[in-house]
Amino acid sequence: SRVFRQRYKSWGCLLWLGLAILFALLSQIGLQQNKSLLFALLLGSSLLLAWCDVPVNALAIALFHNSEQVRAGSVRAVALFTGAVGGSGIMLLLWQHSGWALPCLLMSGTALLSAVLLRLLPEPPAGEYQRIEIVGFFHQPGGKGWYPLCLLAFPFLGSGWLWLKPLLLDAGMPVQQVIMWVGVGGSVTGAVVSMLGARWLNRHNASVALPGWLLFAALSLLLLAAGVSLKLSATILLVISTLMAAAIGGLSALMFMLMMAFSREENRAVDYGIQASLFTLSRLSVPLFSGLLLDRFGSGVMLTTLSLCTLAVAWYAWRQRRAIAARLVLS
Repeated sequence: SRVFRQRYKSWGCLLWLGLAILFALLSQIGLQQNKSLLFALLLGSSLLLAWCDVPVNALAIALFHNSEQVRAGSVRAVALFTGAVGGSGIMLLLWQHSGWALPCLLMSGTALLSAVLLRLLPEPPAGEYQRIEIVGFFHQPGGKGWYPLCLLAFPFLGSGWLWLKPLLLDAGMPVQQVIMWVGVGGSVTGAVVSMLGARWLNRHNASVALPGWLLFAALSLLLLAAGVSLKLSATILLVISTLMAAAIGGLSALMFMLMMAFSREENRAVDYGIQASLFTLSRLSVPLFSGLLLDRFGSGVMLTTLSLCTLAVAWYAWRQRRAIAARLVLS
């Protein structure tokens, strides 16, 4: 539609303002009161968070030159982990000490600040209206090799990270220690690895780096499976969780960079939105599958399965490295 053409700042600000309002409303509702309304507000917040990502990243693709997209992907990953430090670390501690309302109000203020900061960024000229070609997205050079990777590269590692906190709690670790080490420490580790990775990553070696990071992710999952199955000490499990955080940091920065590279200049928002939808769909569905494995066969089998799946994706990424490299050179 002509209404959406390259007005990335306007739509991004509108979505962030809506998110700020929903967070403010959530602060006024108790966890035990009106659960239907609470669920509706949480669902609306999740949807807006997913949509906020599209215009903001479309704007980033437009503003950053191709040679800068590696750094942009790294910054995007660092921002994600910085948010995780607040969301899965500081906010949980505030919730324990001050209740539900204060974290919601702080998140509302952060969303409002994001809308204000977004207005300060330049916006590329709208140019002539071009028809949105969704079908053309699936016929890009290297696309047939990239789309399965966009769908499958991250969710197995992400699912293992999701189950990490319950597994550490089952191992006898105190709640606050898990929050600080995994929620805060793990997020900081991921941010640092994302920044360091951008120093040597470029469009010429990204296609080779992808199977390398996937192999590292598979190894970290396998180590966690062994640690849980052998009932190793909490200290060793925390060291393994640090390796997982590093794998998430490196893989996240690389995935965001590749998603930018596979977004056509004339249809940035649509192309990125398609990839973000694939990414989110698998990230939400794989934990359901892994939960069934956990319930039926235990954590060791579940983590080993996630590791083997990641290893299979690493092998596929290695097979597709030349096709992806050709697309990165063209874009």
